[in-house]
Amino acid sequence: MMSDSAPPSDAFPSASPVVELWYAPLPPPLSQFAWHHWFVVREGDRADRWEVWQTRNAGGESRGHVVKNLMAPDRPVGGGDSVCLFTWRGDDAESLVRALRRAWENYPFQNVYRAFPGPNSNTFVAWILRRAGLGGDAALLLKRQAIGRGWWLG
Repeated sequence: MMSDSAPPSDAFPSASPVVELWYAPLPPPLSQFAWHHWFVVREGDRADRWEVWQTRNAGGESRGHVVKNLMAPDRPVGGGDSVCLFTWRGDDAESLVRALRRAWENYPFQNVYRAFPGPNSNTFVAWILRRAGLGGDAALLLKRQAIGRGWWLG
């Protein structure tokens, strides 16, 4: 479901990429304290969802646990509505797109997934933010419910 707090970036088409950070709570009872985060890259009419999933090669385009387009960009993960948390444009969006595309080869935990304490989907988001040069203030977007966000950021 779409969030009322932030319209999807495709409402404002752009020639350059737009990157969104989304989250949704996990299914109950985990929903009280754990959220799943992912990126959506919008380029023209295309929207690609990038995330780490608990099952290897789960579908869409997969490299181990790193998946692209397993689900629709705004589809929640079973614990409540999905929310667009933040949107990047310009140079920051370009840096995020480069980091995501390189993740196919460079993400060190493609073949490892642990819900707690990590590495998991939130570890991936924090790793991408750091690789894109946005690990400072942008990392503050990942609240305490982003379990695994600080698991390893080497």
